[in-house]
Amino acid sequence: MYYIVSTHKIPHFYSHTSPNPITVDDIEYTYEQVINGVKISSSDPVCANPVQAISTLMENGIMGYRTKKKARETVKALKLKTCRYLFIE
Repeated sequence: MYYIVSTHKIPHFYSHTSPNPITVDDIEYTYEQVINGVKISSSDPVCANPVQAISTLMENGIMGYRTKKKARETVKALKLKTCRYLFIE
């Protein structure tokens, strides 16, 4: 799922109904992941527990989008100037 987020280091999330970002403190982030036994480091944070992150976002009324195209449509509707897209599997 794609989520619309702010450009802050630790992202703030946008709801589909408001151009004001929402801070969600309950999501854990990490800068390292192990994928197929390979340790990958990143300068951008990634969700440490994607299932928990999606659940927390749903509890806060933040919906994800199946495609980036659908997320872009919301960005245009909300008239957001600066944002990015965070993909959480």
